[in-house]
Amino acid sequence: MVYHEANGIITEARSPVGRGTDLLSNPVIAEVAAEHGVSPAQAILAWQVRVGALPIPKSKSVARQRENLDVFGVVLTEANMARIGSLARPDGRLANQEPSVYQEF
Repeated sequence: MVYHEANGIITEARSPVGRGTDLLSNPVIAEVAAEHGVSPAQAILAWQVRVGALPIPKSKSVARQRENLDVFGVVLTEANMARIGSLARPDGRLANQEPSVYQEF
């Protein structure tokens, strides 16, 4: 992200709440969300915004769309950031989504 910041690049987070994964029910996410009185999705989105990514969540539910937008007041601690960050997989992908072979329509 340092290179991106230095060059004015904003990284887009696709499927930012882990579509098709167990990310929303992860105990670390649940604990951080409960600590801040927000939903697991809001905790994840707040983390992504804080690291400088542009999360683009998808939802048909108007209520969930509003909830997804209500993350800018969520102030995660450095410990929260580290705990969520520790969940990353080495290749950064959750579901075998190799960009050279994976495309979603």
